Amino acid sequence: MWQRAGLDWAFANDNPAVAAQSLYEFWVVATRPINQNGFGWTPDRAAAWIHVCQRTYHFLPEDPKVFDEWMSLVSRHDTKGKPAHDARLAACMNVNGIGKILTFNARDFARYGITVVDPRNL
Repeated sequence: MWQRAGLDWAFANDNPAVAAQSLYEFWVVATRPINQNGFGWTPDRAAAWIHVCQRTYHFLPEDPKVFDEWMSLVSRHDTKGKPAHDARLAACMNVNGIGKILTFNARDFARYGITVVDPRNL
């Protein structure tokens, strides 16, 4: 289920942390109809799950420096299209001093110098 949701977890000192970007992307999949590869959840159900994440995990702050870091990453790595979403998460991690991520999307994060942990290997 989480692979389809595209939910990526950063690790702050080996403790799971979540960025707003991941929760935005989760919302899109959670509330999208099942016949469009979503979960078909109501907005209330998705919001309840997101509130649990915010209370349970370290929530990464949305520092204004993230935009400048994002611009640097997408320019330096010639990032085009949808991978720019991953670059934004990488930028948020860099600004917050986090270098490890739990994701099924190893290739798009490794190019930014982030250590990737694949959930299938846990």
